[in-house]
Amino acid sequence: SSKGASRRRSSVAVASRPSGHVSSSAAPERMEECLPAVTEGAIYLSAKKRIGMEELVGLIEKKLSGGYRECTLLIPFTDGRAVSYLNENAVVYETEYLESGVRMRIKLRKEDYGYYEKYLEGDA
Repeated sequence: SSKGASRRRSSVAVASRPSGHVSSSAAPERMEECLPAVTEGAIYLSAKKRIGMEELVGLIEKKLSGGYRECTLLIPFTDGRAVSYLNENAVVYETEYLESGVRMRIKLRKEDYGYYEKYLEGDA
């Protein structure tokens, strides 16, 4: 119903309102006592006073690396195609050519991990 839809919109608006919004009677110093506050997927901080900046950087790093997994692979020379693919599509920290194949310490997309798991030498 349209009544339910309007109720949903207003609850979203209230939920998405910045927590830094305080009434004019609240002292800003009291708000700063609560900072930084980290919840799932959100951080409340003061950029002006540099409160919560480390937490923000940590959240960004976590979000950006969330789709990747670090590992060490030993890829046989017979699968040179895998080495080429990884050089193009993974973060390569180290490559070492051994008699048994190519050892690569990499950060790999989780989508690719299943295929390359057969070459897993050990978690980095």
